Amino acid sequence: MTHAKAGVALFGWLSLVACTGAAGMSGSSTGLPGNSGNGTSGGASAAGGSATGSTAGSASGGVHGSSSGATSGTSSGGTAGASGTASGGTAGSNGTSTGGNSGGAACTIDDGGVVVVDAGSATVLSQGGLCDAGAGVAGVAQCTTLDVSCPGLPDMQATIADLEPPVGTPLAGTIVTHTGGSGKGFFSDGPAGEGFDRLYPQAGFRYVQLSWSGDWASTGTGIKAAACRPATAFQWIFENVHGGSHALPFCGTGSSGGAAAFLYALTTYGLKADFDYLVLAAGPTPARMDYGCDPSLYQGSGPSLCPGQPAALDPAPFSYSGSQYGYTYGAVDSVADGWEGGTGCGQNPTAQQLAEYAGDQLLSPGDDLCYPQTGISWWFCASAPGSAPNESTGQATFFIDEVQPAAPPDVHCYAGDGGTHGVCYEEYVFQDPGARAAAAAEMEAKCVPRH
Repeated sequence: MTHAKAGVALFGWLSLVACTGAAGMSGSSTGLPGNSGNGTSGGASAAGGSATGSTAGSASGGVHGSSSGATSGTSSGGTAGASGTASGGTAGSNGTSTGGNSGGAACTIDDGGVVVVDAGSATVLSQGGLCDAGAGVAGVAQCTTLDVSCPGLPDMQATIADLEPPVGTPLAGTIVTHTGGSGKGFFSDGPAGEGFDRLYPQAGFRYVQLSWSGDWASTGTGIKAAACRPATAFQWIFENVHGGSHALPFCGTGSSGGAAAFLYALTTYGLKADFDYLVLAAGPTPARMDYGCDPSLYQGSGPSLCPGQPAALDPAPFSYSGSQYGYTYGAVDSVADGWEGGTGCGQNPTAQQLAEYAGDQLLSPGDDLCYPQTGISWWFCASAPGSAPNESTGQATFFIDEVQPAAPPDVHCYAGDGGTHGVCYEEYVFQDPGARAAAAAEMEAKCVPRH
């Protein structure tokens, strides 16, 4: 097992992110374990682009699929396309469909030749007082403020709100949350995650919410490097709040950009060694940034989300142009430019820009997609009149069709009615009380020790 040194490099399709960190309760988090080498495969064309006929990975099925035309850069491994049909996919009272996309081929643990990709360091600025702001946390949760430092990035503060189960309730495990968009605010503050702060503690889970002082992702230097921030915070929580043990499960839940934060922690920063189960909604948006910024590169059909089910999306939108990121943070092509720098997304990006997108997206060659000890379920508001799904649905489909978790991905689609309170709309699937209850029940049943 080797440790990568600090630094970030982009070489065409290959993005290597490495950070260093120190250990200790005095304020620093330990370095993170790295990728297992079971990630995506693929090659780059001479120009570093991903157009059909020049580079592997741009045919239907995403990064594992072979390209048509030129043979250089043909990828191997993985399963292309939206494969599999749903199991148990009967419609619920609000048009629920369950199952659908089956994920990539099965994989096994293989730590041979692991390169440990360390995250940054977290220093405690304040600890132990009751939170003074935030729905579901003010006056009831204990807040800790961290200074999170990652190489090449300005330090950013993270607030950790720890809500313990009621006195006398046996501890069942820890559930960590990350909200979408900029990451500012707690998951329970808005429509994406309200209500879980009551459900999970009542079931015996320690409920730990994470909020940032600024936009964690929009650094202009690449979202993969910026994902060092949430990965460092997750690792600090695992070690210093959860206790660093697998005797009880360590799980996570997030929506949209929060889903991306968790998945970068797995694909790039090795936290599959920490997380036992994830419940994710409306994301991840940066699964295939190359397709999002230049949709003409995608030559496949679909993509299909929850295929064959009543609330299926076929095709599910994946283009960033004209889509609204989280419906409140602006056009996605502008947000992606904030992640990566420049103004190329949606504006005929150059080969150099496409290579940078391809190296920074979640489905990039060399990233780890094999999680045999981590389960994942996905939740979407797939259909709501007057409230069309955004790019998070199609982008998530690209990732779901490639990932290899402990069991085939469990995908749930709900149909809303365009914004009536209590029914899903936009990215807010858990506004449907049935979806919220089902997600909580699934987390409570499947957030179990797996390591």
